[in-house]
Amino acid sequence: MKRIAVVFVHGLFSSPQAWDAFAKLLSTDPDVVGGFDLHYYRYSSPVFEWKPNRAIPTLDTISKGFATFLATTCREHDRLVLVAHSQGGLIVQRYLSDVLADGRGQELRRVCSVVLFACPNSGSEFMLSVRSFFRQPQDLTLRPFVESIADTQRRVLDKVIYAREVTGTSCPIPITAYAGESDNIVRPASAMAVFPSHGVLPGDHSSIIRPTKRTDLTYVALKYHLLEARQSDAPREPRAASVTPPSTGNVDGGPRDAHSFGIDAGVVVPGPDPRGIALIAEGLQSIPELADSGSRHQFVLFLAPDIRGNLGGALNLRLELIALIRTCARFGDAGRDSLTEALQLAFASGDPVVKRVLSLIEEHWPVGRDSGAVRP
Repeated sequence: MKRIAVVFVHGLFSSPQAWDAFAKLLSTDPDVVGGFDLHYYRYSSPVFEWKPNRAIPTLDTISKGFATFLATTCREHDRLVLVAHSQGGLIVQRYLSDVLADGRGQELRRVCSVVLFACPNSGSEFMLSVRSFFRQPQDLTLRPFVESIADTQRRVLDKVIYAREVTGTSCPIPITAYAGESDNIVRPASAMAVFPSHGVLPGDHSSIIRPTKRTDLTYVALKYHLLEARQSDAPREPRAASVTPPSTGNVDGGPRDAHSFGIDAGVVVPGPDPRGIALIAEGLQSIPELADSGSRHQFVLFLAPDIRGNLGGALNLRLELIALIRTCARFGDAGRDSLTEALQLAFASGDPVVKRVLSLIEEHWPVGRDSGAVRP
């Protein structure tokens, strides 16, 4: 069996040396040695560039460089595991998105797994007022609710996470996002963001990738993904991607689309009655984050692809939320499940406000209202 390439991608203002702790442990672990080759993608990420004849590369440029690195340095490997920290996770996602946008999804068949550590999927608010005074091009993409990042994640969700087969524009790849429990630079909500398979590990933004011994949970998590990759086919046959996370207390599974339940997207089902819709919308409106358009956009990304594709605009927040509920209702129980799962993934399910919304859905939108569906 050929060795698997493990490709590490560092973060902002960092370098491949950030992975030294992992490299030291992996190189002496008998379960790993002999089965994997470690590679490190280096890119320029200075705070300032003092030389007038040099420019700081943008995220788009770096992701294209990453594609070149994989096509050359890793050309002999038919299986890859991509491991990224912080901004490195956005680079990996942009790479996946660009390949699929170009219709070259077959090239991603050798990517067995993607592991993200403390990736600012929803941006980082850390010292945002200070950062606003300088315009480092890479930092601009790390700010909250950047449209280009949201577009990238939309394609990754639709065409990678929820993909069912390898085509020119889709390729199922397991992606797991980990947050640092003490990370104040990339908060857990941003690190886990839209990814159904996620977890929380000990450490802050830096120490999350600096395990000191093999029993450290961070190391155990990465080793889990490496050994899983070793069991995969080479190259992988087209198949559905699993979004079931490892046993670290994560949410089991992710949103499902209507077709996976055998429901025609063109069918309108009764769903909640008008009063129920109004009460659920009122509950959603009471979630503070949903008052912000950027946060609502992130929440919508958690919904199943077929539901997102049927959403339209609205004149105000309340009408937008009512339209969202009605769109989910078109998909029957699948839409109800998707809305519930989106709430659990996007927000803390233990939050009293979120718990109230979940209770309203349970009370006013019981399971099994698919019967009697009518055409629009």
